[in-house]
Amino acid sequence: MVAEPLSVLSSITSNPDRLEELEEGVQDVSRRTGGPLTLTAIRDPDEIIAAMAGARVLLTYRLSPEQWAAGRHLKWIHFGGAGIEHSLFPELLESDVLITTSKGMHGDVMAEYALMAILALAVGLPQSVDAARRRQWIGRELRGLHHSVAGKCLLVLGLGEVGLPAAQLAASVGMRVTGVRRTARAGPLPEGLVAVHTADGLDRLLPETDYLLLALPTTPLTRGIINEERLRSLPPDAGLINMARGALVDEEALLRVLEEGHLRGVVLDSFQTEPLPSSSPLWEHPRVLVTPHIAGNFNDYTSRVIEQFIENLRRFLTGERLYYHFDRGAGY
Repeated sequence: MVAEPLSVLSSITSNPDRLEELEEGVQDVSRRTGGPLTLTAIRDPDEIIAAMAGARVLLTYRLSPEQWAAGRHLKWIHFGGAGIEHSLFPELLESDVLITTSKGMHGDVMAEYALMAILALAVGLPQSVDAARRRQWIGRELRGLHHSVAGKCLLVLGLGEVGLPAAQLAASVGMRVTGVRRTARAGPLPEGLVAVHTADGLDRLLPETDYLLLALPTTPLTRGIINEERLRSLPPDAGLINMARGALVDEEALLRVLEEGHLRGVVLDSFQTEPLPSSSPLWEHPRVLVTPHIAGNFNDYTSRVIEQFIENLRRFLTGERLYYHFDRGAGY
């Protein structure tokens, strides 16, 4: 008796080249494992709902309750992003469907973004950009702001697949790097770090921090973790970089602190509301650089998602443990 093909539904791309990569990868897995597979690739939301009824495996960026309700036979969902808080709802969390994410695939690119942001603050780039808008030459004023990052203290909140590579890249240019993670770990320190603490040590570390880098997921424990009190605990000349999630930072408090002259500058890639509303003062603040959530978004992003998914698809068919499981308890 011939086994019924396993139905794979994808909604991550309509690019012909990427679709070809996905189709070839699925066919290769089928040949290598002997498991029959079918692939349906759809981008239209209405068509996705209709196709969900027969799907056993779903590759997507976001999942709505309506799509979930139509996917009665789903066994596994792979999300193309690292943070999936926008796709979490009680019915999914209470189900026994396997959930994996694409965390871990863009640590190298985001580490480079983090270093870029640190260096930008070290040379006074936000102030320089602001002066350029007004056609003002402020070389003399910036000279006092510009410093080498070698020997400066970087505090990285979150030492996962994104935070740890960023920490290690910063250490490679001479920064003294300390990390904060959710749980303590036994064993030697990760390469490049001078210390690792749990979150209960955060308030003690902030006054000693030259640069604060946020690389945390959004969970009930991390939402609003950088509040007004903690912003004020940073030294007046400190820099802040958020390349994680906008919900981590109290934006109104950040603006108040900046208006009072506290902090050398801020680089923000994530915001509480996205796209960032045109009315937000963050757009034109002279000590803020805004980037449109691009720290982990790069030219071969979809190809990397597909590569990661294909390996997990092979593991799914052979009964091996999948990579990058979503931890329902931890929320990431």
